[in-house]
Amino acid sequence: MSVLRCFTVVVLSTTFVFAVQAADPGKDKSADACDDPMLGTAGRSECYDGQYKKEDAELNLVYRQVMSHLDSKSQRDALKTAQRAWISYRDKECAFDAARYEGGTEMNVVLPACLYRETGLRTDALRDYLKMLGDG
Repeated sequence: MSVLRCFTVVVLSTTFVFAVQAADPGKDKSADACDDPMLGTAGRSECYDGQYKKEDAELNLVYRQVMSHLDSKSQRDALKTAQRAWISYRDKECAFDAARYEGGTEMNVVLPACLYRETGLRTDALRDYLKMLGDG
């Protein structure tokens, strides 16, 4: 990988982190460490994978909270259908995002970083819905 390409990847990754921070200053900042070039590709990948797993656990918790506040089976079924569709979208979106690095090691960083980002956005959306239900 050329030096220019490596530099571009680092700059874009750093920009992404700052954009996430600006969007939600209350978010867990430990993901910032995932962009440390000293970690290397494998370390950054492992770091983002860990952040994704934490965010996914939080998503599941919030999802269960929303489900417990829905009054009817049809509402619960609608959320379940929407969540399954969202999971499919997330997985395809992140596969697309990572595909630009196909054949390179950066793909192993971009995929879990995308999963972390998209899962965090969905968690926030479900939290907002929970607030509308009066339990947020």
